Amino acid sequence: AGMAVIDEIVDRGLVEQVAEVGSSMRGSLRELAAEHPAMGDVRGHGLFLGIDWVEPGTTEPDVDGAARVVEAMKAHGMLMGKAGQFGNVLKIRPPIVFEHEHADLMIEAFTEAVVEAGG
Repeated sequence: AGMAVIDEIVDRGLVEQVAEVGSSMRGSLRELAAEHPAMGDVRGHGLFLGIDWVEPGTTEPDVDGAARVVEAMKAHGMLMGKAGQFGNVLKIRPPIVFEHEHADLMIEAFTEAVVEAGG
């Protein structure tokens, strides 16, 4: 069964897709961060992404703000978690089959959630 999964990943080019879609998402999120001071560092590898949610104009963690973003994303039908030492890092961990059109929908929902959360 494990080999069948690996064969599917290779045959569908999912490793390359993950790298490409993840890079595109990081770029879009970094552009959004330039417009929203509550978004701190955007980082990650492949589709595993993290966004520091901070008090605007500082590097101080904003735990309550991160919780508002998570709840706003739920209202948009998207699940996102929080992590990090202070619980202010927004975690994005979509499935390996996540494609560009899914990423576009996620970025659109996230943009709306950021505004709704006061970021």
